[in-house]
Amino acid sequence: MTSSLEIRIEAGDDTESLVQTVLKDLSDEEIDQLGVKREYAPVSGLASEPVTIAVILVASLKAAAAVGSALAAYIKYKTEKLKKEAVSSPGSVQPAPITIQTSQAAPSELKDLRSTEYVKVAVDSSK
Repeated sequence: MTSSLEIRIEAGDDTESLVQTVLKDLSDEEIDQLGVKREYAPVSGLASEPVTIAVILVASLKAAAAVGSALAAYIKYKTEKLKKEAVSSPGSVQPAPITIQTSQAAPSELKDLRSTEYVKVAVDSSK
């Protein structure tokens, strides 16, 4: 990768499913321009499965734009799902926080991610 951007994604228990959804939406060419590093929660006990708590994607600028578009689609899906849950169980749905940090100025596809009532997105490119 000539010019790359690090994108750190944290979404609590949904981190792995979020990353899998994003990767599924990328083309083979975009995946070839992407490195994936996972951070796991500390393991307690012998039978524990590792839980992904954060993922760092090292992407070309083109792939970073595709990641931003895929994240926006995921956030839209998650928001709609949580809205439906809120209708069926009022007061039981809490905002699902997603934190996205970038190593340098992010492409507009990442900057344009906005919080909704049900998914709180914090985009930080000050790293």
